[in-house]
Amino acid sequence: MYPDLFGIDNFSYILMIVIGVATAIFWLVFYLKHRGYSKNTIIDVIACTLFTVAIGIVGAMLFQNVYDLIKDPANYKFSFTMTFYGGLIFGTIAFIVIFFLFVKKNNDISLREILIVAPICIACAHAFGRIGCFLAGCCYGQVTDSCIGVDFPNIGKRIPTQLFESLFLFLLTVVLYFLIFVVKFKYTMHVYLASYSIFRFILEFFRGDEARGATLLGLYPSQLVCIFIWIIFVPTLILIKKKFFDEPVKNDKE
Repeated sequence: MYPDLFGIDNFSYILMIVIGVATAIFWLVFYLKHRGYSKNTIIDVIACTLFTVAIGIVGAMLFQNVYDLIKDPANYKFSFTMTFYGGLIFGTIAFIVIFFLFVKKNNDISLREILIVAPICIACAHAFGRIGCFLAGCCYGQVTDSCIGVDFPNIGKRIPTQLFESLFLFLLTVVLYFLIFVVKFKYTMHVYLASYSIFRFILEFFRGDEARGATLLGLYPSQLVCIFIWIIFVPTLILIKKKFFDEPVKNDKE
């Protein structure tokens, strides 16, 4: 749509990514200050988060390239396009490793604090990222003649799936804010994973771009990830509840 703002290639997408990361850091700092953590602890968590974002971006590109390779091995060429779930998986693993190696060792903060606030950070950042996709003209929907269609250059009138996903994620951000800061609900990660995976599974049926990868059993890779999330959802809920929330934690700030 408007990928090259100010004459810079893909500047609109990059700008939205930067804004998304900035909002994630805002929610993280807001929560940790609300919980009374020290300045040094907050700085360490922010540093861990920024490094995680970098790892997540690399993971997002790797996942997309795996999609492309499986879909068309003969014509595969490395690209810098990204897929969200790749970034989420790589970023999560990287954060946990860095958190326990460096942050937890030097600070009085438990992983459960991160599990509580991380969903609102991810959802809000992702919402801006999808606006970036819309401006860049990627991740679009199927061809449509309906009133909800948007004319994309060179590909015609399409369902603006990017904007629908962005709207959903902003609404989810509001819900998570209410759960975290008003209700003091601890299982926000499960609310996020459950709601987003359902929405994403359905949305994939309306996507029309070529970046989704090859199908398996009639489903796209992102849909298979959604199913995987639900397969592990219940046992993970039990594990997380017992390990991080029900048992007393030293120096807990409740």
